[in-house]
Amino acid sequence: MAKNNMFTLIGATAHGTEDREQNDFYATEPKATELLLEKQTFMHDVLEPCAGGGDMTKILQQHGYNVTSSDIVDRGLEGIIVKDVFDWQSWHGDIVTNPPYKLALPILKHCIDIVPEGHKVAMFLRLLFLEGKARKAFFEENPPKVIYVASKRLNCAKNGDFERYPSSAVAYAWFVFEKGYTGFNGRKDKKATGLGLYLCKEICRKLEHTISIESKPNAYTRVLLGLDRRRFRHE
Repeated sequence: MAKNNMFTLIGATAHGTEDREQNDFYATEPKATELLLEKQTFMHDVLEPCAGGGDMTKILQQHGYNVTSSDIVDRGLEGIIVKDVFDWQSWHGDIVTNPPYKLALPILKHCIDIVPEGHKVAMFLRLLFLEGKARKAFFEENPPKVIYVASKRLNCAKNGDFERYPSSAVAYAWFVFEKGYTGFNGRKDKKATGLGLYLCKEICRKLEHTISIESKPNAYTRVLLGLDRRRFRHE
């Protein structure tokens, strides 16, 4: 039996035997975003700059996030902003998206550039994104904070047609980046997990406070705490 026939019989496709969608629109199955939100929390304001039909936007909104959605094509999502991702010059919150794979690296670079230090960029990408010389060079300077791979295959459906494309032979993963994270512990020859700083930041996030660190090698390290008065109880 030919490989193509075998994949058709089991309801799986790698989208490799037909033309790609013109704008590389492959909708993310809702379960993928649900799984991410089981592991990660984000700033209240989230940008989804490759929103498509809104599959990811709707799940984020259901979890209480204030989502700004944009795309180069209006696919009927209420409140969509028709805008190229590269036209966003800055964003004050976090970014969560599934970018067109052919532009994934430049979009990732741009998203990290436009968010403030310490903010997150989470992208749903093929696991194969780990490969390649250009991406290797990028990862050396911008390592992902964490990568989540589901034990069960998740799906991206061409044109959002999950009935026609119910499953996929492609392995996908969530790549979560935090701007400024390098994996180094301040000593150039050694790496650390950064777990202590991460826990401090997550605690501050949950309390709606902020924390940031400024440092200069061989000079100083400054920790800045922003405390929200609304979170204090007066007795």
